[in-house]
Amino acid sequence: MAMLNMTASYTWKRMSVQFPQASGYTIFQNDLEASINIDDTIQGYLGDCWVLSAIAACAEKPSRVWNMFDTKTYNTAGIYSIRFYDLGAPISVIIDDGLPISGTQNLFTKVNS
Repeated sequence: MAMLNMTASYTWKRMSVQFPQASGYTIFQNDLEASINIDDTIQGYLGDCWVLSAIAACAEKPSRVWNMFDTKTYNTAGIYSIRFYDLGAPISVIIDDGLPISGTQNLFTKVNS
């Protein structure tokens, strides 16, 4: 991965804008085992290996990841709810599909192809 100029400006873009070829994408394919893969966790420029390792561990059993998502289908607003647990208590976190982009490059992750 090429070095990124972290002082460069960036903008937030929706996934549907950054990846127009994926218009109408789905979160999960019909085959749960095929749509959730441990190899999909790829670190970008953010020092988040600790969270990615936890996600990769969950992805060893695809149903674990599936069960975390309250929103399991594509949402045109790009807003999704994911459930985490803190000492056994469920906490719902609302996320969106906005990506920080510098030029044409995602800043903190990349798509596994």
